[in-house]
Amino acid sequence: MSADVDSLHQTVRSLVRELEDARFAGVPTYAPKAFSSALERYERVRQMFASLETAYDIEREAANAFDDLATARATAEKTEPLLSRVVRARTTINKIDQVRYRSAEKLAEAERAYRQATEQAEAGDVEAAQTSAGHALEVYRDARLTALQGGLIRNLRSQFQYAAYLLEPEAHDDASAILSSLDREFDQALNGDLDAELLTARIAAADREIGSIFLRRGLRPGLNIDLSEGMLFDPGPPGWAPGTFGPPTAPLTMRIIDRTDSTLTVRWRNIESSADANILERREGDGPWEVVAELGVEGEWQTHTDGVGLGLGLTPDQHYCYRVRATNAYGSSMPTPSDNRACGHTRDGNDLTLGRIQLRIRIADIPNGGSGDPVRVRLSSPLVTHSPSGNGTWLDYGPEFLYSGGYVIVVDDFARGRDFTYDLNLTYLKELSDITMISILKEGDDQLAIAELALIVNGVEVFHRLFGETKSTAQLVGNGSPIYTIYHTELRAHSAWPTSFPTPSLQITNQELVERLEGIIGDQIHGLDVHWGQQDGGDWVRLSRLNDTAMHATVDLEAAVPGPDLEVNVEFDVTFAIVCSEAKATLNLTTSNFDSDVNFDILHDILSLGVVEFFDDNIERAIKAAWEPIEKSFDVPTGGLCPTVRVDQDGNLNFIPA
Repeated sequence: MSADVDSLHQTVRSLVRELEDARFAGVPTYAPKAFSSALERYERVRQMFASLETAYDIEREAANAFDDLATARATAEKTEPLLSRVVRARTTINKIDQVRYRSAEKLAEAERAYRQATEQAEAGDVEAAQTSAGHALEVYRDARLTALQGGLIRNLRSQFQYAAYLLEPEAHDDASAILSSLDREFDQALNGDLDAELLTARIAAADREIGSIFLRRGLRPGLNIDLSEGMLFDPGPPGWAPGTFGPPTAPLTMRIIDRTDSTLTVRWRNIESSADANILERREGDGPWEVVAELGVEGEWQTHTDGVGLGLGLTPDQHYCYRVRATNAYGSSMPTPSDNRACGHTRDGNDLTLGRIQLRIRIADIPNGGSGDPVRVRLSSPLVTHSPSGNGTWLDYGPEFLYSGGYVIVVDDFARGRDFTYDLNLTYLKELSDITMISILKEGDDQLAIAELALIVNGVEVFHRLFGETKSTAQLVGNGSPIYTIYHTELRAHSAWPTSFPTPSLQITNQELVERLEGIIGDQIHGLDVHWGQQDGGDWVRLSRLNDTAMHATVDLEAAVPGPDLEVNVEFDVTFAIVCSEAKATLNLTTSNFDSDVNFDILHDILSLGVVEFFDDNIERAIKAAWEPIEKSFDVPTGGLCPTVRVDQDGNLNFIPA
């Protein structure tokens, strides 16, 4: 490269500033296609720098990027008046959890209209863009009203209904009048005569007014009535043991122990000997509680399968919760407390086996958009009272080293502008219907700005969400809001959620194995004083053929010790085996022959000679704990055939049909 390098650097820095200014002005929001073209040009400029192409070519590509950016700015100036209202509505609505939870299908419809309006506006079709934007605004409004009606308004009405019989006629009439007024105001909002914000404020005011009526009657939640459940009882004469003259205590430790597409099997622990019967209640989704069975008390642990019998089957792929009331001659107990109730999803009946799950996350390329803090992804509930539950993956891959303009740039997980696809653990997941959420948890104090994410299952994109490129539109996780969750209803409402998968490949490439093993190790070393270290080869994890059923793995890590971190090259063997059933084959991965190149005894001796006063970490034990043995299973749909496994010379894993 013979031209003035400083001049080229100045050109690139000017381009970066122009891109920053465009993002700040919202150009990616109002002209996404044109801005994407400019961004692609900029990426090519960076690649040309790295490959030392001629200064003329670099300058020409940079000039094209400036031209595309100018086009994007001009386009955004024309489209912003058409799209600004729908952009604001979309940004607001998508950040309200209750709307996303209760109105997922309407949001999906609104999102399609929003995308259509953006494409039409950018193409210059003003009339069509106005029509699509207007439709999107209507659906966003309907989504918010649906969430208010099914959430706050219904909860307020339920509280009133539970306690209505305890109110004096005058108080009852006052509360009823408040609710009737609220119904009229909801109708006004539905007709467009009342803003949703004002309706929300009116609901809050009605809640306070009805609450004051309850309080004047002495009905304070937690004292003698739970307004969300509605139960009042006489505690009996003083001086006697609790429960002697009153209802028994409700059962606890409820769990769902089996799931089909039409049944859920519930188990609970009876803790009160004075109970004569158990009343099992069920709630579908966030609907009302209803009695599904009245049972005798059968020992300490009791089990019931709900959905058995003609016409009693549960809805496939639906969420249900269960609670129990214990009864005796003195009445009915309060129901099982909320933290002990059993909740779960029925299966969807499609029997779609999981082979690989990946999550693509693109970080917004904006100031302070990235983060170096740990991030965890869950695909099912973390609560043991829920089924399915327990799935989670700490996302940690080795950083990338990019060479640009003579500089080495280290790009780690969740760096600003990074677009990366992570492999997720399949722990506690067997079928597609076991995925009930995408929950992203970020530790630390800063914020992570997510511009886009996609869930990929068995190589198929099943869910996609584009948030936006700016701070106002990107999904911020952290700094007071450490968790962002996409709910079951949102996942199922997405148009890409499948009912079938293509026939799986009979080969897992070496690259895929490396990516999956790196994801496993990154998850395993979370919380240990071990991290990705000096890269000795082309990848942080390397797999080479050992024999027909095994590979040799090499991993580059460092151990965190006082002073310079200690380089640790870890090696072990990975053995593959197939276990077959009628429906699928399970690929089991185990490790053996763990070894590393560190003399831990010498290290410990040096540290114990007074160089460091306190050192209580056994590094070798910590590293070994991460993957000795790593035992993971990958399901391989086979259509009833049982293949054998074979490692070829390139380190690919092949399934040989029986």
